[in-house]
Amino acid sequence: LDFDGHVADARVGEALAALRRRCGEVRFLGSYEKADRSPASVHPSASEQAFHAATEWLNEVRAGRSA
Repeated sequence: LDFDGHVADARVGEALAALRRRCGEVRFLGSYEKADRSPASVHPSASEQAFHAATEWLNEVRAGRSA
């Protein structure tokens, strides 16, 4: 598959890990800059910041600090 994002992005890493959990074989061929070097267009709810905020919330829920 081909998508905007980098393997170092937490949200992309989680997506790749989830894919690996579901598929018997996943081959990672690399993570490359866009040819036109323009920034990726990412919906705010799918941004790296939104991913981190959701992860922090989940950690609080698991720790019993949030409802």
